[in-house]
Amino acid sequence: MSHYTLTVKGSHLATHGALTESKAWSKIWELFFVEVCSAFSAEYAKYGHVKMHHGYTNVLGLGDSSTWRLPCLNRFVYMFLAPLLIPVITPLVAV
Repeated sequence: MSHYTLTVKGSHLATHGALTESKAWSKIWELFFVEVCSAFSAEYAKYGHVKMHHGYTNVLGLGDSSTWRLPCLNRFVYMFLAPLLIPVITPLVAV
């Protein structure tokens, strides 16, 4: 279970280049998490996830990105802790 969690979260953040601010280190982490841990090609994984998947899910008015946005949070808090608050906050902000 821990390998799965680290691989999924790590490869997701790595394909977005969100693990570090350095482009070189981001590429190294992307190769490690995607190619070593999950045995996919990093190039195709990034294309399939970022270009194809997010091209459809980040349309304003559709998906979670249009309803759950907290730019004041650190990216790691936003990714890992903020989703735990959705059941608590939803009734308070529902329109």
